[in-house]
Amino acid sequence: MWKNILALAALVLSVGISTHLIGSANATMGPMVSGGSNPIQNFGGTIPADFVITTAPSDQDLIVTGIVTNSDNCNIRVGGATMVPRNSYFAPTWLYTRGGYAMPPSMFTTGTATLRVPSGQTLSIEDCGSTSYYVQGYLTQP
Repeated sequence: MWKNILALAALVLSVGISTHLIGSANATMGPMVSGGSNPIQNFGGTIPADFVITTAPSDQDLIVTGIVTNSDNCNIRVGGATMVPRNSYFAPTWLYTRGGYAMPPSMFTTGTATLRVPSGQTLSIEDCGSTSYYVQGYLTQP
């Protein structure tokens, strides 16, 4: 009799554990990279007079992973709002060594940033005058 009770307890326990494990096996999907066969975006040049570097497509978000400029006074704006301000200790887009004082790298200069430019919004680099820039990132579904 006790063997039957022990076998039934083991069966109930194994069913309970299996049910619990199956429920947690769901994968959470992150952003879906899209844009045809090559969602990667990279471009550069001289910052235009209106400061607008690019506008995200109306049906996709642009995730900016890197921005490099040759000026230390740049602010990064998305849709007119300052997202990454430059201050006296933080030059987010400038990678430069001067007189033995190395500027610490930022996420933007190392290509590990994830700044989201929502669909239809503009990316601007402002307050750094006429300077050269390079931007890299990728397109995703909003």
